[in-house]
Amino acid sequence: PLLAQGLVGLAVGCLADAAIAQRACSVSTVRFGCTGVSLLGQALCVLALAVADSQRSAVGLLILAFALTAFGSVGFQANHADVTKGYAGFTFAVSNTVATIPGIC
Repeated sequence: PLLAQGLVGLAVGCLADAAIAQRACSVSTVRFGCTGVSLLGQALCVLALAVADSQRSAVGLLILAFALTAFGSVGFQANHADVTKGYAGFTFAVSNTVATIPGIC
């Protein structure tokens, strides 16, 4: 699953960069589109697991779900770099810290 995620991430990242560089899509369109594919695709894979009739199809759906998480890297995770430029690492760290607090409490 992680290999599929990495390969899809490389492909989607290159395609997204090319679409933005050639002005085929705006940055917002690419970010929203990739986030939608990531979240909706993963949800559909999990729903399809409920009716998977074999172990192979279940494993295939899980691999596909992991691969679709790569779209999220191009979508919402890259947004920190767009919004804060030189402080993306800091804002990403702070947002992850704040998001982790509910899991601890």
